[in-house]
Order: sequence, then structure tokens, then C-alpha cells
Amino acid sequence: MRRRRQEKLEIITQTYKGIELVFDKTKDHWLYTLRGHDRYAKSLGSAMKEIDKPAPKGGKPFEPVEVMRSAGPHLWSGDKAKFEKATVTSIANDRYSNDVWISQKGSRAKVRPDSCYLITPKNLNVMKSITDLSSKIATLEKLKSQLYDSLETLHIEKEEQ
Repeated sequence: MRRRRQEKLEIITQTYKGIELVFDKTKDHWLYTLRGHDRYAKSLGSAMKEIDKPAPKGGKPFEPVEVMRSAGPHLWSGDKAKFEKATVTSIANDRYSNDVWISQKGSRAKVRPDSCYLITPKNLNVMKSITDLSSKIATLEKLKSQLYDSLETLHIEKEEQ
């Protein structure tokens, strides 16, 4: 049997301007919290540079927004076209997309903003129409299936040899 060498866990921490930086050896980067957001940097110097940068000016803090989201995978998925409330909690700072973070049913997810529908009287009426139509489509699909099942089919009897 092969014995695993037990390495002594070494935690490297550094405090800079009141912010604690912790080195994660497994991922080879520094972890820290700046202005309420967890961040990481490849080097201690780049983390310190980020801490030294002044806070963005003039920007309003993001106000959470209540929205509606489709509960089903697609709006055309029959009776799954139902809508559920969610809260947009922040904008994802991703350089490749304009996604937002939502909180829904106790979990968080990063989603496209065009999948979040504003809660307005007009939108609520449209969502009700979509849900009603989806229900009617499901009923018609069931009826269509029953009609197919009621069709008489061709039967061929095998000849005995």
C-alpha cells in the first residue's frame, strides 16, 4: 500500500490598508474582499494596486429589481410556460457578457437580462395571455394525440406456410 505524504497546510496572509489578503496555494492566487466583493489577484502586487485604486465615483449603488422569469425552459414548452418572481441583485462584472445575478427560490444564478421581465401591468397581462395560450396548446396537443390514437390502421394478416 502506498502512503500519501502529508503536507503541512501553510496559510499565508498579508494585511494591507486594513484588508486581509490570503494566498490560495492550490489556485496560485491571492483572495481578498474589497468594497463588499470577494476578489482575487494573481500576485500580491496586483492585489495591492487594486486596493489602492479609488472607489468609482458618481455611480449609484445597484438597487435590487423584482422581475418575472419563465419557469419552463422555453416559452413554447406547453404547460411549462409559467412565470415566477425573481430579484435581480447585481450586474455581473464579466468582461465578455452583460449578465445579471438573480436570486430565486433561495438560490442564485447568473442569467441574461433579456430573460428577466419587468413587472408592469402590461407585462403581467401578456404573461397571463402566454400562460393561457400555453395551457390551450397543451390541451390541443393532448386532443391531437387522442385523435391519432383513434385512427384505424392498416392490418396485414400473415399467411400460414
